[in-house]
Amino acid sequence: MYCRKNSIIRKKILAYYENNKRDLPWRTEQDNNQNPYFTLVSEVMLQQTQVNTALVYYKKFIKKWPNLNSLAQANIEDVLTMWSGLGYYSRAKNLLKAAKIINQKHNGIIPEKYEDLICLPGIGEYTASAIVSFAFGKFSVVIDTNIKRFITRVNGLNKNDMVNKLKFNEIGKKMFPKSNSGKFAQAIMDFSSDICTKINPSCTKCFLKNYCKFDLSLEKNYERKKVKKKFSVVFFYIFKNKYFFLKKRDISGTLGGMYEVPGTAWQLKSWPKPYIKFKSISALTKTIRYKLSNTDLHTKIYKVNVKNKDDIKDSGIWVSKSDLEGFPLSVLTKKIIMYCMNEK
Repeated sequence: MYCRKNSIIRKKILAYYENNKRDLPWRTEQDNNQNPYFTLVSEVMLQQTQVNTALVYYKKFIKKWPNLNSLAQANIEDVLTMWSGLGYYSRAKNLLKAAKIINQKHNGIIPEKYEDLICLPGIGEYTASAIVSFAFGKFSVVIDTNIKRFITRVNGLNKNDMVNKLKFNEIGKKMFPKSNSGKFAQAIMDFSSDICTKINPSCTKCFLKNYCKFDLSLEKNYERKKVKKKFSVVFFYIFKNKYFFLKKRDISGTLGGMYEVPGTAWQLKSWPKPYIKFKSISALTKTIRYKLSNTDLHTKIYKVNVKNKDDIKDSGIWVSKSDLEGFPLSVLTKKIIMYCMNEK
């Protein structure tokens, strides 16, 4: 019975995919012979990022570095600049490291063995499985967040089943077809983005409702994670109403290698106290907010008009608005700059 159910699910999901497959630039008609480099870049970008967001960055990235060899020759600042706004910047650094390692140790050819891929920086179990399956056509149980949700719901799994990796993978092996597992994985991804969504899934119109053990009422009672509020104060040093000051973060830390408006460390519950004393300092009326998955960042801005650039003793650079395209900046930093430069 269980085998028959899996067979029906596979046929229905693949039939859905044939008619609803998303047109993504890294995919192929067969879905198991993708360009390995395109697969590597796209899968790294899609880690914790939605497809529509990643698409814009992917196209620009591939245009600048069309193959692994070209990427391996790039420098970190250029890669971070291209990645600016996509977030989770350690992905960009690891992708560049992986490209350099592949160039040196694998003669510039992306390895097709899971054991070799999993050793590369930034490549975990899912990404290694995806490359093996999508690019090299080998059987693999590819489990990302969407696929895990799908398997959990269809099989009526509980929390203990979900954290039991061995049991979960065994269920996945029985569900995934031995032939072209890559197509099936990508079919589930498209199905999950359209019908079996994380919030408010379309269970009533789902063509698998007679084969699914998911209880929608339990989902509505799901306890969502509390969002943490963090606060920071930044100082927007401006010279002659045109040039402003940016600092470069240490490459080994969070957002390493990115440029930012100098300020305090993030603090929970309350605003940090400003630590500078200038005669021409003024607090701007607007607080910049930026939401991450479980953190709500609040930034208070102090604008500081300086008469002489040498008054700023910190290590950094003076730039103008027209220079920004050449620097790696986070979305939050861009918001702060745009607001300060447009503020009257």
